[in-house]
Amino acid sequence: MLIELDKAGSIVGATKGDFNKSTGYSRNLRELSVFFGVELTRREGKTLGLTPAGAELARLVREHFHALAGFQSRWAAAPANYVIAADESLLQWLVAPRLQALMQAKAKVVYELRNRQPPDIIRGLQEMSLDFGIVPANAVPATLKQHPLGALAYAIYLPKGLWRKSSRPLAILANVPMALHTSGGPFEQLAFALAKAYRVKLDVRLRCESFPQACNALRTGQFATILPTLVDPAWYSEPEVQVIPLNQFENVSSPLVLAWNPRMVEVRPEAAHLLEILSAALPLTQRTKAKT
Repeated sequence: MLIELDKAGSIVGATKGDFNKSTGYSRNLRELSVFFGVELTRREGKTLGLTPAGAELARLVREHFHALAGFQSRWAAAPANYVIAADESLLQWLVAPRLQALMQAKAKVVYELRNRQPPDIIRGLQEMSLDFGIVPANAVPATLKQHPLGALAYAIYLPKGLWRKSSRPLAILANVPMALHTSGGPFEQLAFALAKAYRVKLDVRLRCESFPQACNALRTGQFATILPTLVDPAWYSEPEVQVIPLNQFENVSSPLVLAWNPRMVEVRPEAAHLLEILSAALPLTQRTKAKT
């Protein structure tokens, strides 16, 4: 109950408007407040949310469940469940190809992959609703631990029908229909900043929420795009594609890290072995060779 309320932000959100369930939650929260002698909820508009004390209790409950899960996996031979979060492109092109290496844990492990953006991943790691996250290095607060995975580089990808020559950087994209990851994050800002700096107007014809979506647009042969160089060439096998690395530009690479909450390893000691496996299996391998 506390965990659901902490995640949803309010009783209405946690119970999805179920009146009977909301009534039960309110009663149980009052009983907990009396038991601990501290207010756990506060009114926010027409509903109840957690006070800072309530949020701390929810975190303690979450840690307790983590410890119990570790106990069960150690003594009852039950599978240990771990959640790895990253954005969709990293799950598709970094984590998924390395699943075989991730299965080398001494105990039986069940992985759950979640598509999340960095702010949600950081929050989930802090709350211990996520176990491991792959995020930009500069997004990790001091309360979390991190292991470097390398820099994520980018390249221009052009289908054969749109190939052209140019002596100016990025000018190859002038007047070329583009599919671009435009989620409003750092990548979108970088792409347009580079284009402005080199006096190239990007002709964005398709706005995508993820790099895999942009890659699928590339496969149609109708769009150029900018993708991480770790993309598997199998994703754009039709048609032939020219790959032009952007490593000649400053601030184009993005250092990534594997992040986790040290408290999670304390309550689940077996996670230390899994951490070693993840740290060894997930360093970035860039692919920049053009398909011919």
